[in-house]
Amino acid sequence: MMPELHPAKPSLLIESDFWRDPYPFYDQMRSVHPLYKGTLFKHPGWYVTGYEEAAAILKDARFQSRIPLPETSRKYEQLKHVQHDMLLFKNREDHRRLRSLVGKEFTPKMAESFRPFIKDAAEELLDQLESRQTADIVSEFAFPLASLIIANILGVPKEERHQFREWTASLIKTIDFTRSRQALAKGNAAVIKLTAYFKDLIQKRKTDPREDLISRFASLEQLTEEEFLAACILLVIAGHETTVNLISNGLFCLMNHPAQLAVLKDNPPLIESAVEECLRYESPTQLTARMASEDCEINGNMIKKGSKYTSF
Repeated sequence: MMPELHPAKPSLLIESDFWRDPYPFYDQMRSVHPLYKGTLFKHPGWYVTGYEEAAAILKDARFQSRIPLPETSRKYEQLKHVQHDMLLFKNREDHRRLRSLVGKEFTPKMAESFRPFIKDAAEELLDQLESRQTADIVSEFAFPLASLIIANILGVPKEERHQFREWTASLIKTIDFTRSRQALAKGNAAVIKLTAYFKDLIQKRKTDPREDLISRFASLEQLTEEEFLAACILLVIAGHETTVNLISNGLFCLMNHPAQLAVLKDNPPLIESAVEECLRYESPTQLTARMASEDCEINGNMIKKGSKYTSF
């Protein structure tokens, strides 16, 4: 029989140590079984800590992405509808279709074209911190940098980016496993404002196209209006969450490993492999969820349709 989590012990670990250092808790779960059934973060389901098991589930089309808000939920309607049309929560044919359409706009050439802007934005933010004794890297560098870059890529005018940043901060909290009702309410309000804003900007770009992502998306007739808006809002969330976490985690790792920081300072070309190692060693995204769309077997265990999975 599959071992189940004792409700008191994981709760105690999460409250005290988990947010500072989650890895001992992952090890504890993995030592019992790579497929662990229980309830964490108030979410019952299967928790996958084994590499082979996680890889198998994430590659298996029978385990599907699910919309974070239940279809039957009557609260946070606007947020739920936007999530329903997001690539992140689509499966099979819908996922392949949207990924093919949207992915064409993210070429290495396009990414390289933003390098001068990214460099200038980063240097300007660092100049503001240079004379300071202390600084909050998350709120004063990583987050504003990501916000500037995403706004620039989408085509948000410079004078309108301050409100864009505020909406983003509210939206990011809606995809977190520990989100509160207050966070969902603020996220829903932000989606309403963002949807109205993007609808207006899309119309402007249709009549006056520019060299930005919204103008290029506007030429894709295969995208419905709902999918177009959802793609823009998803970029707002995804572009911030991963980038901010990578920058912050990377700096944290280097500060805690001064010898590696010294090597990087002496050999700046190592930065590419350093970034890759930070992605591996301290992942910006720690958890992801799937749901079984049919009965299936993983590692000798029968998984029932509708079972929820969380991979660490």
